[in-house]
Amino acid sequence: MTWSDIRNFLQEQYQFLKQSNDVLTCFLLEQIEEFCVINCIGGAKTNEYFFLQFEKVKAQKLARKIHDYIWNESGYQDIQDAGTKDGIGYKRVRKPKFATLSIQRQRHFILHFGKKVERLGLSIQEDIDKILSRNFHRPDYEIEEYPHEAYIRLEWVDKFEQIKPYIDLAFNLR
Repeated sequence: MTWSDIRNFLQEQYQFLKQSNDVLTCFLLEQIEEFCVINCIGGAKTNEYFFLQFEKVKAQKLARKIHDYIWNESGYQDIQDAGTKDGIGYKRVRKPKFATLSIQRQRHFILHFGKKVERLGLSIQEDIDKILSRNFHRPDYEIEEYPHEAYIRLEWVDKFEQIKPYIDLAFNLR
């Protein structure tokens, strides 16, 4: 028996118990399911798993908003999943990634601008830091290794509109 089998069984029970209005047991089954999703037990890492890795609820909501914007609201025509292991990556068909919701280190949103040699991420990082009134600290090796990237701590963003133009810019420059 696998964890997937157990989760499937509990989900079947949940449907039955919901119809019989067993509120307490349904609540407990919901908690078990959420625990499994958060800890990636019995299934592949889903988008929900990655959203829940952002520690603050505000950051989780913004991560979902970013994902929804890129896939549904932006009007981007040629989007695909970038197959990122440590988060959710977004790319254009036959192009490199333009954005990543990353759960590495400080859990942040990465925007990829143009080519590495153009070093656009460094100047855009300064703009983003000013808008958010917070500086994202980057170790020296990251400045040299990833000068085409800008980083955003989602809990520092007050409203999505502050970062939306940068998402569009990253999309257009890739």
